[in-house]
Amino acid sequence: MLRGASQRPQAGPAESESLLGMETLRTAIRLKQPVRLGFVDSHGNHAHEVLVPLSVTGGRVRVFDPGKEVERVISIHRVMDVELVEGATTDA
Repeated sequence: MLRGASQRPQAGPAESESLLGMETLRTAIRLKQPVRLGFVDSHGNHAHEVLVPLSVTGGRVRVFDPGKEVERVISIHRVMDVELVEGATTDA
C-alpha cells in the first residue's frame, strides 16, 4: 500500500520551530535586518545578542556583530531562538 499525502507524518513542535527560525534568518538576510539571536555559547551559557545575519549554509549562520564590528560564525544547532528586530536596518 502506498502512503498518501494525508498519511504523511506531521512535523513536531521542535522541527516546526527550527523551520520557523531558519525562515526568520533568511528573511533577515534578504532585508538586511538585525535579529535578536538566542544561542548557547561554547561554554554552555545561553546568550541573547542583536546580530545581522549574512548567510546560512552548511549548518552555520554567518553574522555581523555591530557592537564589536566583526563577523562571526555560529553553528545552527546552538541557536535556540531568533526574533526580527523591528524598525532597524543596516548596511552590513
